[in-house]
Amino acid sequence: MKGILLTLTVFATSLSITPSYATGTGNELLSECTSAIRYLDEGQGKDHFGIGHCLGLIQGIRDTLDLFSYAHPESGLKACIPTQVTTMQNIRVVVDYLQKNPDKLHQDTIVLTLIALREGFPCDK
Repeated sequence: MKGILLTLTVFATSLSITPSYATGTGNELLSECTSAIRYLDEGQGKDHFGIGHCLGLIQGIRDTLDLFSYAHPESGLKACIPTQVTTMQNIRVVVDYLQKNPDKLHQDTIVLTLIALREGFPCDK
């Protein structure tokens, strides 16, 4: 348990000190995830690295939110994503958020994804 808490603490701390050029910006994530949707819906898309980055980032953040919500249910860092929601659905939620908030596209991908998933799947109080 202490190992999990340490890992989450390091992750949360890294969010505040990791520059956006290390993880990317919303502009890059929007492009990559739009390509991922196009590729999975239509079989079109050549940016395989970007598509993989989008899929991995979104799934990784979802897993982290699930773990953190379980370990610290009282914290504000959580989203209530139903277990049957797929990675593609999460990608669509993130893309929708990014398209509706173009003024935030310069921000870090991790922060934007966290916000998008929390807003897309709010927890009942």
